[in-house]
This record gives sequence, structure tokens and C-alpha cells, in this order.
Amino acid sequence: YSGFDLDLLLVQECPSNEAQDHCEAGTDNQCVDGHCICSGGVPCNCPCEGNPPLISTQVGILIAVLVPICVVFIGVFFWYRRRKNRRSREQKAVIAAKEAELDAFRDSVVGMRTATTEYIPVVAKNDIQQLKASGVLSVQKGDVKDMLNSPSTPTWCWQETSHLMDNHDSNDIVGDPSECFVKYDKASNDILEKAYQAQNGRGTCIPRRGYTVSFDAMIQTKDTTGFQRDIKRVVEGGLGSLSMSGGHVPKADTDDDQSSTVEIDMSECQYGEDLPDDLKGEPQ
Repeated sequence: YSGFDLDLLLVQECPSNEAQDHCEAGTDNQCVDGHCICSGGVPCNCPCEGNPPLISTQVGILIAVLVPICVVFIGVFFWYRRRKNRRSREQKAVIAAKEAELDAFRDSVVGMRTATTEYIPVVAKNDIQQLKASGVLSVQKGDVKDMLNSPSTPTWCWQETSHLMDNHDSNDIVGDPSECFVKYDKASNDILEKAYQAQNGRGTCIPRRGYTVSFDAMIQTKDTTGFQRDIKRVVEGGLGSLSMSGGHVPKADTDDDQSSTVEIDMSECQYGEDLPDDLKGEPQ
């Protein structure tokens, strides 16, 4: 057999608008052995030279990256909004509670009265033993008179220099330590009190050698140097303590009575195991 073989490839024209584009830029097109196979499996003359376009690949990558980011962002946004709304509700609840407390306080203050009558609560008899056992102080109607008539125990003290207070025992310090008042010794205390009573809180006294006390100015003077210190007379009794740091004994209603006793009128004082009826409904 002689002759020649002829392979004939029937190729159609590249679809419109794609003649200058790479073969694989068209839909369903692909390059096979350098030839472009268009849609339907029919060869076409679209070029296969060069690299195929990456548009479809890039779009896929962008979608694969952007979609999760968008989903995460939306989730974070909704979580933040929900958290912010919850905190806002909690703050509003706190504000509402405070406003309710303020309204309650305002309502309790409006129309409040001041009780000016002296009133001493009396503990019920069946509670006395229990209160004594628990260490709670109880006052009964029969004890008031004894409390008022309890004898006073005056204590005389002088003002020490502040940086020397550490030299004194805490039991000898009277009142607030920052005021620096220290008790006299017992002998000096008795001399001062006797002179104070005998002289009606006036004049001078020598509680110990070398020192002179003026009751009028309530000042102690060291005779050799003239150095002065403040002094104080503290009266302790059932009603508490009465401190006198200047002046003289309060005068009684009559000039004949020279006693230093302070009279307290308790005739109008009320006693009871509960508040008076007209005060029970008042805010306390």
C-alpha cells in the first residue's frame, strides 16, 4: 500500500466574544493536547496558549475566607449586643432599687416628729435574768432613783506634755489620750477635792509641795519656774461623767446651798416596756 495518511480535525470557530480569551475562560471549556474543547465536546479554535485565568479560583478562595469571617463577626456582634443589653438591664435594676430606697427614706422623713419627753424603757421582769446572763444592761423603774442618787467620785487630773505620755500607765490617763490629761495621785486628789468643796470652787490650793492650783483659772503653776499646766475635775456618777476645766461650782437655786450637786428634774419622765402609743406608728 502506498500513499499517505491524513488526519483531519474539524474545528469550529471560537464562540463569539471569546476569540481572544483563553480557552478555559469559557464555560465548560478545557484544553486537551493543545486543542480547545468547547461545550458539547466539540473542538474549537479558542487559544490554549499561556496560563488559564485564575478568576474562578480566586473567587472561590475569597468566598472560602470571607464567609467564615462574616459569620464570626456577626456572631461576635450579636454576643456583644446581648451582653451589653444584659448589663444595661442590671444597671437599671440597681438604679431602680436605689430610687426605691430613696423614695422610702423621703416618705419616712416627711411628717417626722421629734419626741421631747424623756422616756426610760423598762425591761419586763421575766426578761431580767436572761438579759443579765447575756450581759445586756437593763434599767428598771425602781433603779432610776438609785442611779440618780449614786455618789459622785471626782477625779482631778493635770495636762501632761504630749511627748511624755508614754511615761504614764494607761489607767492613769483620763479621757482621750490625745488631750494628755493624767490623774493626780490619791493624796493630792483628796487635798484638791476638800479644798474645792470648802472654798466653793474658788481660790487656790497646794496639792503637793512646790505646786499651786488656781480653782478660778483651773491652772497648776510650778512655784520655782512659773510653768503652768491646765487641770481638770471629772465627776463620775450614775449618769456618766461631768468634766469641769474652768470656772467654779455651779450655783444652786438658793444662795444658802453651797453644794456642788447638780439637780435633774425627772418628774416628767415616763417609764414603760414599749414606746408610747402616739409614737409607735412613727418611723424610728
